[in-house]
Amino acid sequence: MDKLVKIAKLFSELSSEDSKKYIMVRLEMLGEVDGN
Repeated sequence: MDKLVKIAKLFSELSSEDSKKYIMVRLEMLGEVDGN
C-alpha cells in the first residue's frame, strides 16, 4: 500500500507525458520485484 501512496504522489506532482512514461516504467519494475 505504501508503494501505491508514493506512486499516487508522483502522479499528482508530475503531470507531463514524459513523467507519466517514467512512472509507468517504475510501475513495471515494481511489478517485477513483487513478482519475485
